[in-house]
Amino acid sequence: MPQANLEVSSAQVAQAEQAEALQQKQFAAREAMYDAWNDAVARFEYKDYDAAAKDPEHLKAKAAYEATVAELEALLGPNAHCNAVDCDLWSLFSDCYKDDAGFRPRFHQTRAEVQAYLAQPRTFAFEDSTEPLDA
Repeated sequence: MPQANLEVSSAQVAQAEQAEALQQKQFAAREAMYDAWNDAVARFEYKDYDAAAKDPEHLKAKAAYEATVAELEALLGPNAHCNAVDCDLWSLFSDCYKDDAGFRPRFHQTRAEVQAYLAQPRTFAFEDSTEPLDA
């Protein structure tokens, strides 16, 4: 049986290290984004989510997160796995896919494919029911 060439170039190692550093930066930016969101929601009476979404600190943190997404997509390319490029979008997709299919996704999905999947209209179980939600 022929041996596969498992050698990795120094450029590939450098790219992997750069991607890992950016992903760590993204995880921190995601945490800061949700912290800013929670702080904004707490400041508004009656949980005014529209006002919280316009909060300057939240918008600043969201922009920092989105910058890491753009950097990772530029580094890894458009065919990279969504989780490697946009961990927040992948988390949302994974939850929605589990709701739809009954199990978490176990396949390669790019960020564009995940966005297309999430853009599809959804029907929720309680929408088909004639029973009130609190029954």
